[in-house]
Amino acid sequence: MGAEEIHWTVKVCSSEAREVSIQAGPNNTDNDCFAYWHPEDGHKSFPLPARCQSLNRVYIRATTPGPFQTDLCLEYYGRCVKQMSFDGGDEDHDGVDANDDDDCPC
Repeated sequence: MGAEEIHWTVKVCSSEAREVSIQAGPNNTDNDCFAYWHPEDGHKSFPLPARCQSLNRVYIRATTPGPFQTDLCLEYYGRCVKQMSFDGGDEDHDGVDANDDDDCPC
């Protein structure tokens, strides 16, 4: 990311899956897969792509290879703005605002 400041991160709290893929972007039709989490990563945070860092609203999607319980937190400056908890293979949210407030399980 270079000298750019990191505003947006996503943290995987836990998952029963062997892999969680994470996508983000300005909206649900313009996003990139930018991170892959694995169990050995533990509670790992991933910065969203550079093009998302200056946005006030983002799209986020997490996908697992099956119906595995997964918990994530989308954070803005380290503050949880969206908790994601799913067991159906994927969850996504469009237009998550930097001013939103949510609880994070990890």
